[in-house]
Amino acid sequence: MLQELYIHNYTIIKDLSLSFPPGLTVITGETGTGKSIIIDALGFSLGERPRGGVKKDTYIESSFKNCGVSLSKLGIRKDIVIIKTDMKERTRYYLNNSPASLKVINEIRKNLIDMVGSHSHQSFFSPGVQLELLDNFAGLKNKVDSFNRLYKLLCKRSDKLERLKKEIEETKRTEEFIRWELESIERLNPKIGEDNELEERLQVLENAEKLLQITDECHAVLSKDGGVEDRITRVRNLIAELIRIDTHGDALGKRVENIYYEVKDIDSLLSSYTEKIDLDPEEIEKIRTRVMELKELKRRFGGNLESVVKKRDELKNRLKGLHVNEEEKNEIEMEVAEIKKEIDTRAEILSKGRMSTVQNFKKLVMSEFADLGLQKARFDVRVEQTGIRETGKDTVEFIFSANPDQEMASLAKIASRGELSRCMLTLKKVLAEVDRIPTLIFDEIDIGVSGRVADAVGDKLKELSERHQVICITHLPQLAAKADTHIRVDKVLRSGKTYVTVKELSGKDREEEIARLIAGKEVTESARKHARALLGDEKILK
Repeated sequence: MLQELYIHNYTIIKDLSLSFPPGLTVITGETGTGKSIIIDALGFSLGERPRGGVKKDTYIESSFKNCGVSLSKLGIRKDIVIIKTDMKERTRYYLNNSPASLKVINEIRKNLIDMVGSHSHQSFFSPGVQLELLDNFAGLKNKVDSFNRLYKLLCKRSDKLERLKKEIEETKRTEEFIRWELESIERLNPKIGEDNELEERLQVLENAEKLLQITDECHAVLSKDGGVEDRITRVRNLIAELIRIDTHGDALGKRVENIYYEVKDIDSLLSSYTEKIDLDPEEIEKIRTRVMELKELKRRFGGNLESVVKKRDELKNRLKGLHVNEEEKNEIEMEVAEIKKEIDTRAEILSKGRMSTVQNFKKLVMSEFADLGLQKARFDVRVEQTGIRETGKDTVEFIFSANPDQEMASLAKIASRGELSRCMLTLKKVLAEVDRIPTLIFDEIDIGVSGRVADAVGDKLKELSERHQVICITHLPQLAAKADTHIRVDKVLRSGKTYVTVKELSGKDREEEIARLIAGKEVTESARKHARALLGDEKILK
């Protein structure tokens, strides 16, 4: 609940400190004294947009106690929470002296305080909050919590399944790519050094005609008529005749004989070499293609055939290490299917439970409307099935119309702030036992209200304050008389400057203030008597 509020330099408020005890607190004062500004300042400190008048040195501090239960779902375990807001350079928020984001402050506000009236950020406007309240009213909280746990399990297992499917798909793509690369190597089955041999062979084949021409010319020089072979034969015969005449020429004969056989041998080798020269174009193209394919492999896998062979072995090892876990995927698919089936069953149970309680809830709300001057008002709960989520398959929205000829609309679209406040008061009272927001603030709840309705508003606020801290700005004496704490706001002029002051009233001061609310500007003895009667009635009620 709200414990303390300190405001510095916010619109016309210079410095103001207020304490808020449990129960029903009313704030009264003349029009324009700054009552609503106090509530605006509190809203600004809790993340609402300011309504103007924010200064560079604006500073607001609000403290709450008994927060443990209300904030536990946000992971905040502190029993006392202090929120500070300053405007030194920009709007900055602090939670227990640590910087906090606007998002965190907004979440805290939604769980600690409801500001009913001219403030747009009311938790009741949220369909999610309305669904939670209806579930709590219907006694479905445990079932919803159980459903939520099952839904989270479904999300967790579904996420696991999706990740597994992606992993399997990625593994399959990787396997396909590895097999493609491996096939491109194994199809050629390269051998280390093969590329050099083929390139040498190709050079020979591509120059075959030139080689044949050279060998033919060599043959002509060596063995054709008048060639080297014929001339050496002539020399050989002449030297033989020389030796017959002079045996000292024997050494010369042997050398000529060697030259003769060497020429014959060279001619034979040339013949053998010529026979090996291949002019087959198909063979040349085949080798050329092989050389180009090997060059492409070397370009892709490291620049030489040693790297290509090494890459082939690596790819084979990677292929062996790939694992596609289809079995686990199938198991999780079956599990997810079972959970979905159970979720559908439980969602239907929740939906029926909600529908079965709507009529009773509407009846209770409508019965409260009559006391608050809303006899012609209509209220309904719109339940629609919009798909499975953490709370089931339903969305819930409270809809309202103050007059029979008006179309029913969501609470956020209620034009009259007085009607909105009384509608919200009704809902808060009916849901008092299940609404966990500890502090309720009603601004302008008394617009268009007087007499019996004013008494009823006061009674219901008083009843509501037994389960919540209730703070109410009012001009109604009937309502003010029922308060546990009465605060008056005044605007005073000091040395040409306007100041807002507050005072907690009791005794004669409170009696006088209530008399002022009754009589207006001129307080009469009759008004004081009426005030004492109102206060006396409250004492009797207490």
